[in-house]
Amino acid sequence: MKLFDTHTHLDFACFDEDREAVLARFQSIGGERILLAGVSHSQWAIAAELCQRHAKLCMSVGFHPHFLEPQDPVAVADIEATSASDAISRGILRLSNLDANQLQCQLAEALELYADYVVAVGECGLDKMVQTPMAEQLRVLEAQLAFAMQVQLPVILHCRGAHNELLQCISQRGVHSGVIHAFSGSVELAQEYIRRGFKIGVGGTISYARAAKTRRAIAQLPLTELLLETDSPDMPHEGFQGQRNEPYHCGNTIRQLAVLRDEDEETIAQQLWQNAISLFEK
Repeated sequence: MKLFDTHTHLDFACFDEDREAVLARFQSIGGERILLAGVSHSQWAIAAELCQRHAKLCMSVGFHPHFLEPQDPVAVADIEATSASDAISRGILRLSNLDANQLQCQLAEALELYADYVVAVGECGLDKMVQTPMAEQLRVLEAQLAFAMQVQLPVILHCRGAHNELLQCISQRGVHSGVIHAFSGSVELAQEYIRRGFKIGVGGTISYARAAKTRRAIAQLPLTELLLETDSPDMPHEGFQGQRNEPYHCGNTIRQLAVLRDEDEETIAQQLWQNAISLFEK
């Protein structure tokens, strides 16, 4: 059994003390590949350094809607004293100060620097649970979608409470390759994404009995349209609430899928591995 955790944040500081042990635990269950999903300019270099040290890791570059505004912006005079790239990496420049071309230049620069490791654009998307206005989220998302089309990379999409807007956006932009991360919804909603060329990310959500709609959807969708993911350190499985999630729990997702779909674990794992390789391997 070979497993590809297609969405983690192992570059986050909460893994600094025991990252090697986390990787070893994943390897012990057949873990072969891990994708570090990009969320902000400041994290890309950290992810790239980890990819350089570990052959099993790959990464994406993107601006997550949760990270569109840094915590402590400084005066315009301080921003003007440095380059946009440095200002973003130091958390002193709001993305709202950059137009679409400038945003895409940041992505292009990262793609050039980390070409050996980058396999996707994202994590990007729309989220109605954050304070950033939807118009601003859409502007940043559209810049990333256009970049992904330009460089022909798949897109990792995040969405909370904005599926109508997201579906409309990807349709208008003609984007047709990627994954809807941490899917939670009906089979009809999943089919709308699949019809547009997107895979469905499956993780800890299906371990909860209360997620009946999502569990029914995942049971009915073609296995060829699913991807394995954890969103580590977030989205813990049932029974592990309040604990840090990690790629090791991919094993439980495979077991949950086998029960929901009445299919063999090895068959499921093999197909999900192939799905991920087809989408993310250059």
